[in-house]
Amino acid sequence: MSEYTLVYFNGRGRAETARILFEVAGVKYVDKRIPRENWPAMKADTPLGKLPYLEAKGMKLPQSSAINRFLANEFGMFGKDKIEKATIDALTECLRDLEGPITKFFYEKDETKKVELKKELCDEKIPLILKAIEKQLCKNNEGNGWFVGESISLADIDFFCFMDWLVFVNPDVLTDFHKLKGLYDRIKTHEQISKWLAKRPETEF
Repeated sequence: MSEYTLVYFNGRGRAETARILFEVAGVKYVDKRIPRENWPAMKADTPLGKLPYLEAKGMKLPQSSAINRFLANEFGMFGKDKIEKATIDALTECLRDLEGPITKFFYEKDETKKVELKKELCDEKIPLILKAIEKQLCKNNEGNGWFVGESISLADIDFFCFMDWLVFVNPDVLTDFHKLKGLYDRIKTHEQISKWLAKRPETEF
């Protein structure tokens, strides 16, 4: 019986970083995918009434960021000292700053307003964040390795998964960020990650 069960909908969304952490670590887990129609009946029995949550070590841990940090710590992908851990934390939080604006763009019904929101994202908000994280990447091995240290970490995996959001807004989002594009390609061709990408279920989100 697996020590870990990850509970989420049948999609990448907020659970994909955790799934890739499991794959890179080579740790078996139960990938429990809840049909949308079953969610209302089980919502009250979940921590905080939200998905995803992780069942592990006798607890039910909610919140995707908390799950990711917990697993990264468990699997040795959260830095080797306090400085590296803080750097990884900062990078993942930096990406989260874009969630609100992208979600607002996604759900906007007014087409004129949607165009304005997209322009703001593409011209201002997304480049601002990408410049900041590429600068951080270049501090480590001149940007030719990973965000932190000599091996893949939560920061790299979170960046890779977050690209789904950014590509939705602008398919050419990394055109002007060559070091980030190189990092993205390194992650995509990572042995365990490429195997997961080839076998994971095809989903809408």
